[in-house]
Amino acid sequence: MWNYKESGALLKEYDSNNNLIHIEHISGIFEAWYEYDDKNRKIHYKDSSGEENWYEYYDNGKLKSARYKIADSKTIYQYNYDENGVLKNCTKL
Repeated sequence: MWNYKESGALLKEYDSNNNLIHIEHISGIFEAWYEYDDKNRKIHYKDSSGEENWYEYYDNGKLKSARYKIADSKTIYQYNYDENGVLKNCTKL
C-alpha cells in the first residue's frame, strides 16, 4: 500500500513504513526513487538526471560504504567507513 502526499509542486510517495520511495515534480521535469533495507535504511537512490547512489551499513547501523554515480557521467566514487562511521578512504571507480 502506497501513501501519496502532495507538497507544493511535488508529489511524494511513501511505503507502509513511511519511507519516501518516489518523488516527482508535477511538471514532470524531475523524478527520484528510493529503496530501503528491512531496517528502513536507505540503500539506493536514483533520479531522472542520471545520478545514482548505493549504501551499505554495518550491523551497528553505521554507514559502511557509499557509491555515488554523478549525473551524466560514468564516474562512480566509492567512500568506505570504519565501524565508528569515520571515513577510511575514497576511490574513483
